[in-house]
Amino acid sequence: TGSCRVSSASLLIAVPFAHCARPVLFSRWWRSMTSSVPNYDRFLTPLSKRREPSAIRALMPLVKLPGMISLGGGMPNGGLFPFESSSFRLRSGTLIELAGQEMADALQYSPTDGLPALVERLNVFQERFHHPPPISVGRSLCVTTGSQDALSKALEMCICEGDSVLVEDPTYSGALAALRPLGCKLIGVPTDGKGLIPSKLEEILKNWANRATRPKVLYTIPTGQNPSGATLSNARRREVYRIACEYDLLVLEVRVYACQTREDES
Repeated sequence: TGSCRVSSASLLIAVPFAHCARPVLFSRWWRSMTSSVPNYDRFLTPLSKRREPSAIRALMPLVKLPGMISLGGGMPNGGLFPFESSSFRLRSGTLIELAGQEMADALQYSPTDGLPALVERLNVFQERFHHPPPISVGRSLCVTTGSQDALSKALEMCICEGDSVLVEDPTYSGALAALRPLGCKLIGVPTDGKGLIPSKLEEILKNWANRATRPKVLYTIPTGQNPSGATLSNARRREVYRIACEYDLLVLEVRVYACQTREDES
């Protein structure tokens, strides 16, 4: 197991990152997988387990009640906002305008997971694009201030100092910037022109001397990998999924270029 090198390739700007687990690599065929919901507590760091919901944020649904005036959340009076509207003109000539309640909502504090209308639209997109399997409990989605913010949150949620983390070799240098301050050990998984090599991933896990210290997280960019540009075939994705199930491995996948890259249907 060698450490991962930093590629000299220029950085690519990532779009919103999703924290997903296990079946995420196979969005085109995972409907056939089990609909049960795994318990991921074992992947969380002690710090993450100690986190509790904000008491102020818990008031948000009550504040939305008609006629409710709350002094507990520190929310400014929307009627005093200085802006009434805002408009944006696209290159196509389309004009997008925010006014009235939409403008007020844009200026006001929002729920932790994001503006409800935006969250709903993103949920619809996830359903249409990724086709997640039905589950017995609600699925949640959280909007972040950018991909690096989401990536940092996901990594800090499940990685402790001294942990070994699997990454593609080479991998996105922005991810390395988020990983290194955590004090973890980076384990590079060899790649080729077709992306991550499943047999090499399995070899690392199979030959790990101490099961207690075996990596529990794989960070991967299977579509349009940065910096190589390789896209993993569905055959390899199935292999990675099988390995993840066998070795109880959490997969953190970045699907930055999924909408711009033709993925293998085989």
